[in-house]
Amino acid sequence: MPRKFLFGLMTLVLTFALAGCEGTSGSTVGTHKSCRANNNGAQCEGSFKKISGTVMEEMTVVGGRGDVEVAVRASVETGTVRVYVVNANNARTEALMKPGEPADFSALGEVEYDSMDEGYYVKVYFEASDAPATGIAYSVDITYP
Repeated sequence: MPRKFLFGLMTLVLTFALAGCEGTSGSTVGTHKSCRANNNGAQCEGSFKKISGTVMEEMTVVGGRGDVEVAVRASVETGTVRVYVVNANNARTEALMKPGEPADFSALGEVEYDSMDEGYYVKVYFEASDAPATGIAYSVDITYP
């Protein structure tokens, strides 16, 4: 009995720990991403065949902390997708894209450090509204101030 209780408690704690992590609640099919980074910034491009819910892509940069200029251009073939970036003050800049109405905006985005991967990145979020979206293509240009 104590062993089952301990296992159940550990499972519950792990579930809450993972739920508390910053992350996303979505899924992707057919993901592609390519980034080129240097000391001036980075250029990334990618695509999803299909997304459901909210997904986050990490755009690799060379280093630094704080905010950088992030220019996002994205399009979708079917569905509606909100694309956004978040800065160091948790302010969110977003655009809504639909078929024939691409997203195109610039904003400040936060450079973060990933100790697991030992690298720096900027997060860009894609959120499919209501139903899955297909044929998402994007490009992201990151410039250091």
